[in-house]
Amino acid sequence: KQVTNDRVGAFMPAVSEDEKRLVYIGYGSRGYDLFAMPLDPARHLAALPPPDDRPTPPPEPRPVAMTHEKYDPFPTFGPRRWLFSVAPGDYSQVAFTVSAESSDIVGHHAAPIDLRAEPDAPAPAVSIGYAYRGTRVDLGASVSRIVRPRGGYVVGGQEVLYDETDTSITSSLSYPLSRAFVTQSASLSFNASFLAADLPFPRDVSPYAAVSQLPIEGYLGTIRGSYTLSTADGSLTAPGNVSGSTLRFSALYGGEATGSDASLYGFEVDTSTYLEMPWLYHVLALRASGGIVDGSYARRGYYYVGGY
Repeated sequence: KQVTNDRVGAFMPAVSEDEKRLVYIGYGSRGYDLFAMPLDPARHLAALPPPDDRPTPPPEPRPVAMTHEKYDPFPTFGPRRWLFSVAPGDYSQVAFTVSAESSDIVGHHAAPIDLRAEPDAPAPAVSIGYAYRGTRVDLGASVSRIVRPRGGYVVGGQEVLYDETDTSITSSLSYPLSRAFVTQSASLSFNASFLAADLPFPRDVSPYAAVSQLPIEGYLGTIRGSYTLSTADGSLTAPGNVSGSTLRFSALYGGEATGSDASLYGFEVDTSTYLEMPWLYHVLALRASGGIVDGSYARRGYYYVGGY
């Protein structure tokens, strides 16, 4: 008997325990999906006879000699994704950001590059990274140089803005564990940041005025460990995740053991949920995050909000 009448095909059928419903995987305009239908033997159709008008199959092709070579990623390595964005910057009303991510065809090697330029900034912000995913443990490294406007420099009772240069080097290890519909990962990273300040002296302040507050400078070394659990799922018709949730825990340490000039201890929790909207190409993303930080690192605003 013919149970379904799906022109594209019905795959992996499963019958409910009471034998009253049938669930199978079908293919529609939005890709593979789950379908359910009542299982009523009275509605089953008689199976159609096999077709007998098929053409004669073509002759078998001649055998082709197969050779085995060691995989070379360089012929297929190149930019796979480009992103250009315009948004408010730190120095100007407009900042231009160009991002590119290069990889090979099997995904063993990846190299992201980010460049942000502002008309009034003293220098562009640059970030270059590399990741190797050819083993059970993913390896990563990155280097960045960012110039930001800062406060906290007080001369003669007057706070003066200055430019801070943050040069950072990061190395990381990540152990992914994926199965159907669930992804887990544990990662450990080390970040070395070198903070340098370009301190101007205001012209309208007496040259004999005392400097009552100096900005933060020096070396900050931190170790971060994190665990991520995700059931988020994407779609070909959406720019990102369309369903599921993500939960992340991370702990941060910086101090004498990492050679840091200041101590820093922190714990963070972050969760995101994605809800597909009734209309096509729209997803509602909800995010909640929190954290606590302590130590002799005196800068405020360690945390930020935004993103999804």
